[in-house]
Amino acid sequence: MFSDDAVFQIFRIFCVLAELVPEQNNDNTYQALLHPTEVCTIAQTIASSLGCDFDDEDFTSLSISMGNFRLTPFIAVLESRCLDGVKDSAAIAQAATDVYQKIVEDVIKKGFLSKRGYIFPSMREYWFVLRPSELTYYKARSEKDKCGTLPIEPGCKVEPKTGYKILLHSSERTYELGTTDHMSRLQWISALQLASDHAGGFQSYQRLQAAKRRLQRQGRIQEMIRARAQLQQERNARQAAEGQAKELEAVVKEEAKKLTELEQLRVKLEKLLEEETQAKRDEEIVRSLQARVLAEEWEKREELERLQEEQKLLLEEEREKRKEYEELQREKERQLRNAEERLAQLEKERQDLDKQLNSAKEKMKNSEDKKELLEAKLFQVAPIIREGERVRRAHSFMPSTKERPILLEVRSSTLKRPNKNNM
Repeated sequence: MFSDDAVFQIFRIFCVLAELVPEQNNDNTYQALLHPTEVCTIAQTIASSLGCDFDDEDFTSLSISMGNFRLTPFIAVLESRCLDGVKDSAAIAQAATDVYQKIVEDVIKKGFLSKRGYIFPSMREYWFVLRPSELTYYKARSEKDKCGTLPIEPGCKVEPKTGYKILLHSSERTYELGTTDHMSRLQWISALQLASDHAGGFQSYQRLQAAKRRLQRQGRIQEMIRARAQLQQERNARQAAEGQAKELEAVVKEEAKKLTELEQLRVKLEKLLEEETQAKRDEEIVRSLQARVLAEEWEKREELERLQEEQKLLLEEEREKRKEYEELQREKERQLRNAEERLAQLEKERQDLDKQLNSAKEKMKNSEDKKELLEAKLFQVAPIIREGERVRRAHSFMPSTKERPILLEVRSSTLKRPNKNNM
């Protein structure tokens, strides 16, 4: 039998894992019930701790008959299935405490480990208790004398070391722990990594695991409901099919009677069908001949349309070429008219220049006549002049190199081409 302390611990376990389910007759009232799978897990753990055999088949049949467990049946099942033949009360209390620490106090793993000291770098064995937020170590397994706590933070790194040792890296320092064999080292590394992953969470690790199991059960229940509904649909469909089969059987009997009559009609219809088939063959021959004639006529028509289209394209090309030729001819005529007008203009300009040239020649001739007349008058006024004076006087009538002769200015002005504004 469980002691009062063990019963209280089981009550706390029940409170953590139980679900609030509304009563059938009153939705405002809820009752705390524990699922059979949770009861089975706890019972197996206690039985394993006490070294007892646990009958899974017997518990399965019991859970089917009882359904979800209340607190009192839960304790009664644990006592009847796990404590049968066990007389050691201390062992029973320790088994209940182990389950309580695992589920309520969120203990992930317990066991002996060696730890390297701070002052003296020697390895000393302690009893370690691992939770998601801390790794506490005690002097003995009774967990009465607490020696210290190693903080477990999110992101802590766990590494193996030679000699079955473990390195736990935290933000403050690195701790060195030692195990006895390779298997225990792997178990502690996995447990430490699990504690680091769930450190600093708003909800305990065991509560999260219980919630996951609850969701999985709900999913299985929904799947069972869907499977049951599908099975009912299949059952209804089978019943409907059986009813239809009976109706079809009666219809088949009725049809069998009609089949005999139809067989007699079939012979007559076959003869009529042969005659109709022959008529259709003749009709098909006529239609094939008509189709051939129509096809030939259609090909000729397409050929004629193609020739008409080609002729139309040729006419269109000829029209375009004629249009281009006429446009080119008009352009040539326009250029010819422009050239004739320009030639007439140049002829007129040449005639004007000839007139100006003749006028300039006339002016030059008059100027030379006046010059000769003036020279004659000068010789008549002063016939006797020294040779030097004649030379100087002769030079005085000649223009200097810096001055342009009047005759050249007149000639150049007469030879200038009149601009377009004067024309």
